[in-house]
Amino acid sequence: MAEYRISIYGRKQSEWDQLASWIVNNALYSENALPRLYNVYKNMGIVNSFQNILDNMFIPLFEVTVDPNSHPQLHLFLTQVSQSDSSCMQRLNIFVLVHTQSYVYI
Repeated sequence: MAEYRISIYGRKQSEWDQLASWIVNNALYSENALPRLYNVYKNMGIVNSFQNILDNMFIPLFEVTVDPNSHPQLHLFLTQVSQSDSSCMQRLNIFVLVHTQSYVYI
């Protein structure tokens, strides 16, 4: 078992699907805080409001919870996740736990 450190920043709703796709496509799974970058994203025009970040982070999770077929790779990926962090504080070594064998920094 390993602890992957992955980041979901809330810039786009597709971030969870992109991450899950990368994990699933590379077989990095076993069969067995809110972003502090809001002001940066807002100033860059990536998001218009904090609600955009919340929607981008959580709507895909709600959708896959209601209908696993709506995001099949995300569904498989989430069966392996036991914790997540969105505070963007890399120096604190906060990890997302995934059952596999190495660290992956995305």
